[in-house]
Amino acid sequence: MNKFITGFVVVLIATSGFLYAVPNAGQSQTVEDPDTAQAPDPANNSSSNPAPNSISRDVYRVAATNESAINRSALQEHGDVGTQAGSAIELTTTRTGAAAVSDFPWVEDVRPTAEAVPGNGAGGGTVSSLGVESLHKRGITGEDVSVGVLALGIDTSAPSISDNVVSVRRFDSGSHRSHGTRVAKTVLKTAPDAQLHIAVAGTGVDDEAAISHFQEKDVDIIVHSAGNLYIDDDGEHYLTDDIRAATNDGILFVNSAGNSALSHWEGDFTDADTDGFHEFAPQDERNCITSCYSTYQGQLSISLHWPQEGDGSEYRVRLYNSERDEYVASSRDRYRGGERLSRSGDTQPLEIVIEHTAGPANDELELTISTSGSHELERYVSRSSISAPADVPSAVAVGAYRRYNEQITDYSSRGPTDDGRRGLTVAGYTHIGLSGPRYGGSFSGTSAAAPHVAGVGALVEDATSEDLTAEELRTRLTRHADDVGRPGPDLASGAGVVNATAAVPDRSRSGGQETQVDIVADTSDVDVAPGETVTLSYSLRNSAGGSTSILVEYPGLPDNISLREVDGDVAQNLSGSTPPGLITTAIPAESNTTVTARFGVSEDAATGSYPINAKATIDTQDRTTNVTTTTNVSVTEQDSLVARFGGSDGELGNLDVLRAVNAANNDQEIGGQPVTNLDVLQLVNRVT
Repeated sequence: MNKFITGFVVVLIATSGFLYAVPNAGQSQTVEDPDTAQAPDPANNSSSNPAPNSISRDVYRVAATNESAINRSALQEHGDVGTQAGSAIELTTTRTGAAAVSDFPWVEDVRPTAEAVPGNGAGGGTVSSLGVESLHKRGITGEDVSVGVLALGIDTSAPSISDNVVSVRRFDSGSHRSHGTRVAKTVLKTAPDAQLHIAVAGTGVDDEAAISHFQEKDVDIIVHSAGNLYIDDDGEHYLTDDIRAATNDGILFVNSAGNSALSHWEGDFTDADTDGFHEFAPQDERNCITSCYSTYQGQLSISLHWPQEGDGSEYRVRLYNSERDEYVASSRDRYRGGERLSRSGDTQPLEIVIEHTAGPANDELELTISTSGSHELERYVSRSSISAPADVPSAVAVGAYRRYNEQITDYSSRGPTDDGRRGLTVAGYTHIGLSGPRYGGSFSGTSAAAPHVAGVGALVEDATSEDLTAEELRTRLTRHADDVGRPGPDLASGAGVVNATAAVPDRSRSGGQETQVDIVADTSDVDVAPGETVTLSYSLRNSAGGSTSILVEYPGLPDNISLREVDGDVAQNLSGSTPPGLITTAIPAESNTTVTARFGVSEDAATGSYPINAKATIDTQDRTTNVTTTTNVSVTEQDSLVARFGGSDGELGNLDVLRAVNAANNDQEIGGQPVTNLDVLQLVNRVT
């Protein structure tokens, strides 16, 4: 396909799914590029504009003002009533019925219910050992620890799990029996004597009811190997309160992070040619599924959402077949915060088009696809691809680690969350070898990693004399995780890969006693420039038998980093001591506190990564115990590009690139200097 571009030399930089056009005024070139294409006008294709279907039925979540206000009889006049969880209830009805129900005085909200998708992944390299065999030999097998398996479907009669199943509650008939069975098998491969409580759920309301059910069963851990594409990953949604309540009851909620790193795109709506269609890259309004040279067959779900600011902005997702030169499907399923499209069909090439249909066209869009099998987007953005409900702050979000090549898988979803948190908590093993003719073979994706982490949690519970809170168990998993990738916590693996033998307390090494103190860095690794200040926060726990203070020291500080100030529950400031540090106020037994330390980076600090070690010590009459955590501070040079082009937010992004392109084309200045093509190239390289 020939494309005519005036005033641009096209520089293709295929990094993180972005392509940029660099200006070269006065030139006109013909570019051969099958990956660059305009979106056809939907008005020329009647099949692309199906009329809204008021007859077809869907499952809706009806939220009432309170639980007692729900009128089942009134709902039954408009459809079939399903699962109820507190003040939320399911209703299978038509769009017309949903609209009528939304007018009931006791109804706060009506929306299509969230449907979870399993977190399967692709790739080879099956592992049989999960690093727990030595613990099993010591008799640590998860005995008397109860794990709630929140499944999309399960075969509880499977011989490999049936003896461990204590209870079963089905809120849905279940459509993924093999998936749920493999989740349960992975828990038992890790913790073979754990007790399993099963809940089968198909929708968001089912999930709410299932979590409440697990609380009634007093389980220790819940594992959920599924995610929802239709919810913003900001940690605040319909499952947040349920997961928080379970955590407060001492239940560790473990959730797969998702497998969307290669099937997720996020960025600002861009429409340089003002035709109403989003440009994934300059001159390219179509995002191919897998590639522009392949076909797709099977079930496909697409989610598109954007911030709801009350300004009437609307967008639509369309699927385009380039061979037939026609749209084959368009989103008609409006939900709160976006559009979704689900279809299954014959083998054909498919490309995604996003059309702006109403209101201002200035939103940040987030696009995610879920497919049958392993497929990706031609242009993807891995960053912030974590799926709900793994985004809930109190949940343990699990990434997928392939042990045979010692890497986080390329498909494993990444943070941060939409509200800026790291998102990922830890990573677990994936591509796990399971035995048996029916539910054996390699179990992959974050769906496998989550039950591995849940199983390790069960081993920790088994080996610990007292009942751990959910936060204590979470801390033990993260503190003893093996760091992978870049030093320190990161967006792909969180604190690292769970290490079962390190996380499980070994009483033989401490005279039958466990460590009396814990310290966890609450602040992620940071980047700073010379002369700046770094603020780090730490959570401390006193696990000794009585009230006591904790000594926090910072041994081996680099010469160009100094402790300047401490804050929090501090009884004594030791910033002038060697090593510098602090002594906390007396902390009651089995209680937590937080301290904050501010460090100064010298003006002449060389670039590089510098570790700040924080050592916490408790000294009691019978013994002294301590533990250390490390945060890495990366010192970078003063960035001239950021200073000139970063704007008020001090960061570089796509809009800054476009602003520079426009300035170069129009001989304008930014930062008091004319913008050149070289400036734009440097900016493009930095952003990508």
